[in-house]
Amino acid sequence: FVSSASIESINEHAEWFCAHWIPRHLHPVGVALLNEHRRLGDRIILLSASPVLVVPAIAELLGINEVVCTRLEIRDGRYTGQIDGANCKGKEKVVAIKTHLCCEKAPDSTFAYGDSKSDRYVLKWAQHGAWVRRTGIEPLSSDRSVFPNWT
Repeated sequence: FVSSASIESINEHAEWFCAHWIPRHLHPVGVALLNEHRRLGDRIILLSASPVLVVPAIAELLGINEVVCTRLEIRDGRYTGQIDGANCKGKEKVVAIKTHLCCEKAPDSTFAYGDSKSDRYVLKWAQHGAWVRRTGIEPLSSDRSVFPNWT
C-alpha cells in the first residue's frame, strides 16, 4: 500500500498518526510499565513487527530512543512496497533484537512485554517475559511446562 510513496509523505502521515490517533489508543498498562522502566533508568528498546513507516515516530512520541522494527525497501527516495530483510515478527523478532544488541543470550535483567501470539518467542528469550493485558500483566514462569503451546 506504500509502493511509490515518498518518504516525506509517509513521515507527514506518521506525524499526524502520532498526534491524533496514538494518544487516544495508548495501552494503560504498557504506559505504566514504560514509565516504571524509565524511572529506573533502564535501557528501553521498542521492538515491533510493525513497519518503519510509523514505529520510529511512535517511539519518539513515547520518548524511546532505540527502535527495532520491520524495514522497508527504498529506491530513489520512495518506498517500493517490499520488505527489506525479514519481517520482524515471531522468531525473526528474536533474530532482530539479538542483532541489535550484538548478543545471543538476553542480557541480565532483560524484560520483554508482548500482547500477540507472535511475541511468545521474544518473551521466552528474555529473562523476564510477560503478557500485557488491559488490566495488568501475566508474567511467564521459567517452567516451560506451564506454557504447553510454546515450542
